[in-house]
Amino acid sequence: MIYDLNVWRIVRFALLATLVISAVVFPMEFRSQYESSTVAPLQQYFNELLRIRDLFGYGNQSDVIYVRYDLSSSTRLAEWTLAITGMPIYVGTSPLYYLANKTETSLLNDSVYVGQTNNLVVHHLFGEPLILSDLLSAPTTFELINSTMIARGLFLSSVSRPEALALLSLNATIFSGMPLPPTPGIGVARMNTTKWQLYLAKGGFNNATLTELNGNFSMNIIAGEYFVRLYDIFSPAVNLTSKEIIALHLWSATNKQLLVGLSSQDNPLLPGGATADYVFYSFTLHPGWQYELIGFSDNSSFTGNFSPSYIVQMILYLDRDQVTTEVMSDGTYLLVPA
Repeated sequence: MIYDLNVWRIVRFALLATLVISAVVFPMEFRSQYESSTVAPLQQYFNELLRIRDLFGYGNQSDVIYVRYDLSSSTRLAEWTLAITGMPIYVGTSPLYYLANKTETSLLNDSVYVGQTNNLVVHHLFGEPLILSDLLSAPTTFELINSTMIARGLFLSSVSRPEALALLSLNATIFSGMPLPPTPGIGVARMNTTKWQLYLAKGGFNNATLTELNGNFSMNIIAGEYFVRLYDIFSPAVNLTSKEIIALHLWSATNKQLLVGLSSQDNPLLPGGATADYVFYSFTLHPGWQYELIGFSDNSSFTGNFSPSYIVQMILYLDRDQVTTEVMSDGTYLLVPA
């Protein structure tokens, strides 16, 4: 009898402990998955959403706003976007999935992605023009192919489904660093880089050794206090349009910051150094092969009289981050939409 009583006490205690734990854990799990964040986005996000609302009208159902999943997963930016604009949204890792009407299988366990995607399907909104914002979606140069800039940092894309499917495949290749495949609607051509050279700052040093052959290079970089500057001067000047994209194919042994400068100045103040008419693009190299993409769809960062129709010089600035590494390139390519 005493033994049965002790067993019952243990069972009772176990049941009570289970109920207490469930009462604590379940509300926390429910809130983390389904409850909108009580913390409002930063003011800059509010300003961007109000700008979109002013341009497209509250509740507009003819255009869809793209919110990048990485930006929304912790702040619940998707719900705020829907509430402030009243417009349908697509939450995902790339706008090309929406434009191609493809399911992102990696996000099928995410309630926000599933809910918003189902809403688009139910209301037959796939195929409508997609709004891409620098702030809400941080679109890459490649994702802006054939989009129209309607305001600074704000674009509208209405790429057809077949074209989006082709771009989606090419996009995966670009991010893997693999050789670029033939793609319908996109021309791929090798850019004529002739002779990469190291720029030596007056009174300074590069802490780098360069091996260059036929426009390819391999560079060993020693940790130091100075930027390593690698440059190529084009003769004649390169003539590009705002639709074309430069793709640098680079290999790095480690993580390293890279700044790429393009100049339109006929006679640079310093070859590989200072120019007055230029544009800069910032990247982070990671170990292995990768493409770094340079596009011209947004001219807000152009300085002086820089123009993609007259590019005289390309300069690679590798950061002075006290990292010893090797960086290589086996070619620079042009992606040209048909």
